[in-house]
Amino acid sequence: MSDNWADATEQFTIRRQPDADALMELSNNSFPLSRGLLIEFLLRESFAKFMHKLFPNRFSPSLFELVFDSTLSYTEILNSHQGWISKVKKSNEKFLAAL
Repeated sequence: MSDNWADATEQFTIRRQPDADALMELSNNSFPLSRGLLIEFLLRESFAKFMHKLFPNRFSPSLFELVFDSTLSYTEILNSHQGWISKVKKSNEKFLAAL
């Protein structure tokens, strides 16, 4: 076993960078800024929580439950919610450009 901290730090960074990037993407683009999409977001989260509680083997937890309390990697969470993240990102960019 080596005690080379520089190599260990470099390898840790290489292995964790995809999750760090995914967490940044989730953080920046999970929550919508526009009123219309905010209503959809609240409905989606409520529906996901309700259905997961009733049918935990068929419905995954809500996006925020996954991010805050999950054994899944952030990359897996991002991949499973990519459609929503893309929709919010596009909407937020339009919203901010209009300011």
